[in-house]
Amino acid sequence: MDPARFEEARCHHSEVLAAIEALEAAVRGARPLQVAVADYLAFHRGHLVPLMRQEEAWLVPLIAQHLPSEVMPPSLLRREHETIDLLASALEEGLRHSGPDVDAELFPAASDMCLLVRDHIRREDAVLRPLLERLAEATGEM
Repeated sequence: MDPARFEEARCHHSEVLAAIEALEAAVRGARPLQVAVADYLAFHRGHLVPLMRQEEAWLVPLIAQHLPSEVMPPSLLRREHETIDLLASALEEGLRHSGPDVDAELFPAASDMCLLVRDHIRREDAVLRPLLERLAEATGEM
């Protein structure tokens, strides 16, 4: 287990949270949601998708190898990434086929995206990372 990978992920997570905060501000009505969704989707495609694929390549096998599935099922991380991708697709579709009240049409998926991404990052940073670090220290794998 490489502690540098966890630190790199945490740094990326701060960038993801900044993008989510901008989307949340629009969900609260601070700016047009259509503009915020377009900005978020550009970030999602350019930054978040590659980050999720990297995590799936190194973190999912680590979870499967070191944590009981009752504690953290390895498929949970991948399922959450898939759901985030599905929400991004729904937002893209909403932008392409929006009606006169585009912000109202985008609101449900944008709200869900904010909640899911925040919860997902919290789980990785506050639960998963400390568990794996303690395990690595106990087994001498760090």
